[in-house]
Amino acid sequence: MRLGDALPVAFVLAGLAAGIGSQIVGRASHREIKETTETYLLPPPQHLVVMSLGYRAAIADVLWANVLVTQGLRLGERRRFDTAVEYLQAINELEPKWRDPYRSTEALVTLQAKATPIEQVYAVRRILERGVRERPMDAELWLILGQFTGQIAPGTYLEDDPVEAEKWRREGSEYLARAAELAPSDPTIAWQTIGAGKVFARSGRLERAIELYSVILATTTDAELRERMEVLLAQLQRDKQEAEAETRRRALHEVILDRFPGMTVSGALLLGPAPDPALCAGGARAPAADQPGCASGWTEWAERTKRSRR
Repeated sequence: MRLGDALPVAFVLAGLAAGIGSQIVGRASHREIKETTETYLLPPPQHLVVMSLGYRAAIADVLWANVLVTQGLRLGERRRFDTAVEYLQAINELEPKWRDPYRSTEALVTLQAKATPIEQVYAVRRILERGVRERPMDAELWLILGQFTGQIAPGTYLEDDPVEAEKWRREGSEYLARAAELAPSDPTIAWQTIGAGKVFARSGRLERAIELYSVILATTTDAELRERMEVLLAQLQRDKQEAEAETRRRALHEVILDRFPGMTVSGALLLGPAPDPALCAGGARAPAADQPGCASGWTEWAERTKRSRR
């Protein structure tokens, strides 16, 4: 803070203190209550911006210092810093592009002496999502958001809601993939995003997993990471081929049931796909001549089916 800013900033802080004081006058039990609870007495973040009189960075500095000091005190007292989220939101509103509060949000809110309420877990995610909106090219913030959303929160706070937990994992994987895309040559970040590809693969998004690992393989200079990517990509390619083969088998089975009811699979294979006369009238000039339904043999039918599903 510049020396010339000290007087107006002190004036603003005095105004805030007066406002807080006016809210607690007459509370005889305030001291006793404060021993076990936190009360956030600052105005809403948007109002605080107006009250800062343009000294947003200076006020944010003061609030940030208060957050760090209070967090330490509460840990020593073995109780939660219940209003950490509110202070962080105020700081974000005053200085929306300030990186440090976003980087520390998850630790400040969740690493406390008592369990974190679920509403504060959601609040942490909202704050981190604001961080990547304000700093969209910051790979580390995307990484922090992805780890919290895709790994930490589902396994720690959402265990009682498996559907919601899986939703967070999928969304967190996209955040991790974005971190890898922004810093593909950074092995520290790349190593920590490998799990995103596994979530993609488990949810059937093999192409997305292959895309992620291919980007890392093409850009990293870490020999161990390259070897790991090659192994994972080879496995994904095998899984993709097996999935495509299974898709064709299911499609073939459906066609046989539809066109040859009561016939065995082996018998249907001998007869061929039996093109639909109405669909394939006109031979090579038919509008659907290159579609699976007009194939003359099962091999041709399988190739056309494969192309149509790409």
